[in-house]
This record gives sequence, structure tokens and C-alpha cells, in this order.
Amino acid sequence: MSFEIRVPTDSEIPAFRRAIIEGFSDDAKNDEERVERFRKAFELDRFLAAYDGDDIVGTFGAFSFDMAVPGGTLGTAGTTIVTVRPTHRRQGLLTSMMDKHLVDAADRGEPLAALWASESSIYGRFGYGMAVYMNDVSIESDRGAFRPEVEISGRVRLVDADEAKGLLPPVYEQVWRERPGTYARSESWWENRWFRDDEEDRGGATGWKYAIHETDGVPRGFARYRVKLDWGPFPNNEVRLGEIQGVDASSRLALWRFLLDIDLAVKVKCWNQPADLEVPWALAEHRRLMQRRSDGLWVRILDVEQALAGRKYRVPGSIVIDVTDQFRPATSGAYRLDIDDSGAASCTRTDEAPQLTLSMETLGSIYLGGIPVHELANAGLITGDQEAIELADLAFGWGVSPFCPEIF
Repeated sequence: MSFEIRVPTDSEIPAFRRAIIEGFSDDAKNDEERVERFRKAFELDRFLAAYDGDDIVGTFGAFSFDMAVPGGTLGTAGTTIVTVRPTHRRQGLLTSMMDKHLVDAADRGEPLAALWASESSIYGRFGYGMAVYMNDVSIESDRGAFRPEVEISGRVRLVDADEAKGLLPPVYEQVWRERPGTYARSESWWENRWFRDDEEDRGGATGWKYAIHETDGVPRGFARYRVKLDWGPFPNNEVRLGEIQGVDASSRLALWRFLLDIDLAVKVKCWNQPADLEVPWALAEHRRLMQRRSDGLWVRILDVEQALAGRKYRVPGSIVIDVTDQFRPATSGAYRLDIDDSGAASCTRTDEAPQLTLSMETLGSIYLGGIPVHELANAGLITGDQEAIELADLAFGWGVSPFCPEIF
């Protein structure tokens, strides 16, 4: 059976939206207001729909991101809303849509693609590698005392959504480039996605609350959170942190101190925090912050030369890397990476004998600096001479753990 794959027309957007929601097994409420919000939240020309006759049986989309990489930023296709109707599984729809998506991204000059995986078994065969860890954390508020040497300065104050819209984006603009895996947010993204607060998305908790950390009246960080109310026989409320950002660790710690001290709450939890979170080390009882590590962002390299030359490295040296790309074979081959004393690099195809051999999936995993080369070599995913493995381990690492603060 053949299927048509194309960009849906404007009149087909309601049906396309319904297919996405049903693809994730949810109930589709397709009133006019929701459809209009959907149009504003996505890039309609980057949609792909798979058609069986007039029925939409598969969906695909992308965002045009500028994403932080070690020492720089690069254009990235944010792969999203990938679904196939259960009645049409294992008929090649996902493969066909992915091929069109990656060709389009490459044609747009985007050297990277990235996604959050609903299932971790799906995307490795398309060349995506798990590149970012996320930590699901929780702590009982009464166990949140800080060590005596941790000093908290500045002040935290609550602001409403209108004031937050003026204060939060400039803080984010100061910090996002420092953390590989984090991406720029457009005005439209802030308005139509980040500040949206639909009651159906609250999980029984309050609307978003916004806290600003300031020093001498200058905003230096923010936290967005909800409170799940439970008055029981005794107050048993839960603070649900959505995002916390700060220009430095002291600002983030001041915001954590505020969250832990909220009256009538017994727990603070957050589903997504970076691997190098500083809070556990500030606590008097380190183990009281429960942490569960999982996969966050996955990265797919489309242009090896541009991607490897587009980031910086921690030590100088030269490595010849042989990359196998089963999904896009034209990208396979040997590449010479030359890193100078400043950490800047050039990357070109070469006929030289490779020192390291790995898959495109594995290259995506090590690209942002969060997954150590030696771990993947120990697992048999990178082969080559030990000296080259040790050099790559030092060079690809980075001083800040990669992190993506938001699912897209």
C-alpha cells in the first residue's frame, strides 16, 4: 500500500491536530479556540502528514531552533509531534516521514536535529543519539536545610504573569548560550507556549506562579512553579517546579531556598533538572534530594563537518573519525578533526586511516559533551586506538552538563 506524505493544507490543520492528539492516545478537543492556539504554537510549513486516502494516519513536525553547543550555537531542527496511527504501524510511515524531515532540515542548512523521545528504542536507527541526561528530583521541605557555609544573597519576590513577561525573557537571554542543549526562545515561543497556562495542563495544581530573584533591583534569576493543594487533616501541599534559571549558581540557590521555605508545603519536586545540579551539594543532608536519572534530549548530526567545526573543545589535537550512518549513507565516511590551542576546530573529509570508528547515533551522543567518550568505548560503541580514545574523551567533554529545560 502506498501513502502520500505532504504538508497539510490550511483547511486540514484541525484534522492534523486531531491526529496528533489521538496518536498520543489522548482525547482530541478540537474547538476553534484550541485550533487557533495550535496554529500559533507551531511552524505550519514544517508539518508533514501521511495520508491513507483522505485520512491522516501519521504526523511529523519541526521547530527552527538556534541551539547552544559547546562554545557556540548552531541551527537545529527540533523534531516533534511524531505519530503513526496504531492501525498503520510497521508499514514504513515513520521511516518515510523521517527521511523527508531530515532532507528538509539539511536543505535548510541545519547541521543538527534534536528531539525528546517518547520511546527510547525508536530513534537510534535514524541516527539520533541520547546526548542529555535529565534528573527527576524531589525533596521533603523540612529536610531542605542548607549547609552553614552556603550564603544566600539578594531577594526573591513574586510577580504576576504580566510582569513576568517583561522580566523573565531578558534573564533567559543572558543564560541560554552557556548550557549546551538549551535553545533560544522567540517572542512567539514565550507568548504561545511558555506562558500558556491551560487548566487542562495543570494536573490538578494551581496555575503557574513566578518568582524573581534580584540583586540591587536587577533580575538575576526566575522560577516557574505550581502548587498541588492538599489540606488533608493537615497541610500537605506540594510545590511542583517547572523551570528555574539563574545567571549564576548563587541565584539558582536563592530560588531553591525560596521554594523549600514555602509555607504549608511538605515537598518540592521537579521532573527535569540538569545532571550537574548544585542543590544536593548545598544541602546539609545530601541524600535527602532524591534523584532519578533518565534520558532527555537526543541529537542527530546532519552535516558532520559543520557540526564538529561549529563547537569548541577542551584540549588541542587531531583525530580521524570514521562515521557510519546507516539511515543517510552519504554522510558516512572518515573525517579529520583538527583542534587548535583555543579550542576552535576545523573538520574535513579525508582518505586517512581512521583512529576512531563509531556510528552516527554514537557521535550524536558525545556531541554536546555530556556523555563521556570512554563510557561508550567501554561499552563497545567506539573502537580505535587507546590514545585517540583518551584524546577524544578530553576534547569532547565540556565544563557544563548539557541540559534542555523544556520538552518540545
